[in-house]
Amino acid sequence: MNKKLIVIDSNKVDMLKLANIIGDSYDIVSKHDIEMMVEQRVDEIIRDRETEQESKRVAQIGELLSMIAHQWRQPLASISIATMAGRTKLELGIFDLDDSKGIDECKNKIIENYYKIDNFVQSLSQTIDNFRDFFKPNKESKMVNIDLSILRAIQITEDSLISDNIKIIKDLKCSKDIEVYDSELMQVFLNILKNSQDCFRDKKSIENPYIYIESIETKQGVDIIFTDNGGGIDSDIIEYIFDPYFSTKLESVGTGLGLSMSKTIIEKHHKGKIRVKNREDGVSFTIELKDTI
Repeated sequence: MNKKLIVIDSNKVDMLKLANIIGDSYDIVSKHDIEMMVEQRVDEIIRDRETEQESKRVAQIGELLSMIAHQWRQPLASISIATMAGRTKLELGIFDLDDSKGIDECKNKIIENYYKIDNFVQSLSQTIDNFRDFFKPNKESKMVNIDLSILRAIQITEDSLISDNIKIIKDLKCSKDIEVYDSELMQVFLNILKNSQDCFRDKKSIENPYIYIESIETKQGVDIIFTDNGGGIDSDIIEYIFDPYFSTKLESVGTGLGLSMSKTIIEKHHKGKIRVKNREDGVSFTIELKDTI
């Protein structure tokens, strides 16, 4: 039998006498006990929510650090290539330092590498700024020509791609400016280029590897298409490649955040679309952006 509950003020009523009078059909609880139980439960809920919020903050910081590490790999690799190339030429005696012409060639090469390294360092610094503002809703957008953003991304990756004998084919036909978060968008381009490069490195047997980049003006905005001949993505996993932490690479190489972050940048920050599909001999990423965000 279900008992009925009686809440009383225990300061005014003798609870023992009341229990003897009404018998076993009722549960008697004092008002004070109810208040204590409610207060205890509220405290538990507050502690649980604080713990949950703290866990979310820690997870977000961890994700942020992983994304920064992911984005730093390319500029750091390019810095390494620039310094190694200069050092190797000096060690092999390619420059004739006993001749004024050789000295000038050596000096010009060193200056060229310094400029490259400076650009790469600026890219590292920009990455910090980008992700510092990544989750902010009030970021500042600007009107840019998408082709210039693509060219900047190519400039950062060029030396590394050349060292892997990967050819970049550009077909950029965008003349109008559109509203974007420029630095964030460049990170998307870098992610896609890096993914293609990693694919070529993994497979190694692909002849004449290339990445074809095309920009097309549309009525609504601009489409950017990256296509490679790296053999494509397994049909069993292609639908998952934009999921957070999903990666086909070794843990030391990939975090599984690059394409997930790219999807967030394109679809949430820019209100656009990003799609992937296999081609005959590779994969194609299509980014659709509107004239205004």
